[in-house]
Amino acid sequence: MRVPPSPSTLLSLTAAASLALSGCGGAPAPAPSVEAPKADACPLSLDSLDGTTWLWLRPQPTGPDKEQPQTRMQFRNEAGAIKVAYTASSLSEVYEYGCEVKGKIMTCIEVDVHAKEWSRAWGATHNGKIDTAELSAATGIPAAEFDKVQKDIVKELASLKGDERTETFKTYNSPNNKIRGKFMVAVDKAKCMLTVQDKYIAMVDSRPNEYENPVGTAKFQKSTEGYLFKACKDVESANTIVADGATAHTYPPGTYEFTSTLKLGVKPDPACTYSANIWKDWLPLTPNLAPDDAKKVKWSIKVPLDQKGPHVISFERSKTCGAAEPVTEGVSCAKVHIE
Repeated sequence: MRVPPSPSTLLSLTAAASLALSGCGGAPAPAPSVEAPKADACPLSLDSLDGTTWLWLRPQPTGPDKEQPQTRMQFRNEAGAIKVAYTASSLSEVYEYGCEVKGKIMTCIEVDVHAKEWSRAWGATHNGKIDTAELSAATGIPAAEFDKVQKDIVKELASLKGDERTETFKTYNSPNNKIRGKFMVAVDKAKCMLTVQDKYIAMVDSRPNEYENPVGTAKFQKSTEGYLFKACKDVESANTIVADGATAHTYPPGTYEFTSTLKLGVKPDPACTYSANIWKDWLPLTPNLAPDDAKKVKWSIKVPLDQKGPHVISFERSKTCGAAEPVTEGVSCAKVHIE
């Protein structure tokens, strides 16, 4: 048998309900808690790389990975197009890449199509003959690029005879014949770094194939250092002065003198002044160094080198004539490997 509530109980329930509905005479109901949006711990994205520099973090046998300035890349935006200057572990070269972003992957390919190298590789499997239309279909590069060099390469290949021809064709038709650079980039949000897969393209049996460079798939860390991103095209007019009688290709730690002149065969203009920015291992060392021999335009600088491994001293030369802006005279460089 159901027992009805007592009058006192009904009164208490009615009063509580009235208080809750009216909101008068008591504290308001607490507002639901709302969490503040969390700040992005890593704001890095593929569309925010303009003007940034990145260094390869090379894994070490023991201890943490180590930055490798020899393998560095710098992004820039040219009229909406993504461009990258990449050294690909070279001591003196800087390669230009053009990039496209699709989804979470940026694909970059070397701007220089290397038409002569593709033509040699094609000729190596076609008895020295080059069909530019077929080569274009195989590589995706416009036939007009190959038309420019076809006659010269056919003539070059025709001049090869006997064993030299056989060995040369074998060299051109090989995975080791690196023709064009390519790499892919993704953002590693967890580490706030770039994941880069470094590749090159070779032609084997008339088909382009991709292979990994020694860097492989690796992490690149952002750097704020102002590294040199100009290729050293002049290695003949810079050198290292070593102790008398030194014959080894590697040297002990110490202070070495480096010298440079203008490019061989270039005569100084007496109406102009010359200077050079000096870079040590691609970082600024001495700005606007005047030649110690103004007539011959020769620079000399002594640099202490203690760390084992390769070192590069670069002379970024320029001349100024009157009130005109300085004009670059190119980059010369000398290399020393410390034991």
